[in-house]
Amino acid sequence: MKSTPMFAWAAAVGGILLGLSWRGPTLAATGGGAASASRPATRAATATRTATAPAPSTAAVALYRQITDKYLAAQWDTLPADLAKSKDIAAMSKDQQADVTYIRQALADGRPAWWDAVKQGKKLNLQTKIWQKTLNTTWDPSLTAGTINMQQTSAGQTSITLNWLSADMDSADVVEAGFTKGDLAYVGIWGALETAQLYGTLVLQNLAGLNEKERAKLTRFFVFRDTLAAGYYGTPRARRWDAFLSCDAYQASHLTNDGFIPRRPLAVMLEEEIVSHAPQYPSFKLPPNLKADTVEGALAVNLMRQFERTTPTFAEDRALREAIKAFAQINTQPVYATGKVTLPGKLTIALDPAEDGDNAAKRGTWLMEEIAHPGIHAQAATKPATASRP
Repeated sequence: MKSTPMFAWAAAVGGILLGLSWRGPTLAATGGGAASASRPATRAATATRTATAPAPSTAAVALYRQITDKYLAAQWDTLPADLAKSKDIAAMSKDQQADVTYIRQALADGRPAWWDAVKQGKKLNLQTKIWQKTLNTTWDPSLTAGTINMQQTSAGQTSITLNWLSADMDSADVVEAGFTKGDLAYVGIWGALETAQLYGTLVLQNLAGLNEKERAKLTRFFVFRDTLAAGYYGTPRARRWDAFLSCDAYQASHLTNDGFIPRRPLAVMLEEEIVSHAPQYPSFKLPPNLKADTVEGALAVNLMRQFERTTPTFAEDRALREAIKAFAQINTQPVYATGKVTLPGKLTIALDPAEDGDNAAKRGTWLMEEIAHPGIHAQAATKPATASRP
């Protein structure tokens, strides 16, 4: 399939175009994935079922399935009506009610109150909660789609205006590798909002004076953080698309593509998450004959194909979403200065491959050890130090 541009965010400050736009070409993957399977309990404690608890009613069971199915299928535009059926939800089991509560919050996080209003195509002020901070922006359809404009007001405040194609929001039209315009839109929108938030924390005068090398460094940081925001706030299908693109960064044709390179840390994080908690991700199968010197790239490409074709279970998707959030929380603003991303296994990956050094070899060894013995590094970290002999 021919590569086509996904989106390009061009950031302008005070009328000066910074050249921080990027294009992430989409690419259809080939190969099969693993069939979806049920998943055991997550690491988080779950409510204990009691023998005396009444069985959920038929209507409650049917509603629970409908809610979880719609959630996973990204049919979020009709979910509010289902979530309003309080009587049937109250008749669900405690575990099912907990899942519905989680879905309700995920919907509130990833589909803000302004979502449907933007789809009307009229200029609108947006207030968005992102990473526990409130972001105020203006969506303006008169701007070129994929543009973020920032101006400093006379009062010294930052005014941020942006635009994306409202017609793509919630669209079921399939465009790439089985993913829809709506899936791509969720990734693009949350990436734009994260970019807007990051710009809001920087001094505009300093941005205008960046040289080419500094702009490239800033762009890499933005794309990395955009990827995490999209992975956490997007729908489960958008999360798969985000993961697909990140793993796609290891395709031979994309190894030097600046639009893909900053996505690699998410791909490696997903690798670490899946291999070190393998029993929790039965839908994902590891390929045979992996080798330490090539495991990172080979596993990424294999997972890309699986993310294309495999629909994770509700529990698997929830675990992936929570892992992405934890990853985002340990890789915030300081990453811009260092250019180094800290992985869950405590190793690092550089946003600039030229600065990665021997880290790739270390990561390969770590992955092979985890594949052989899932959780071995976590177990080693919790063992008490051995007392030295006199």
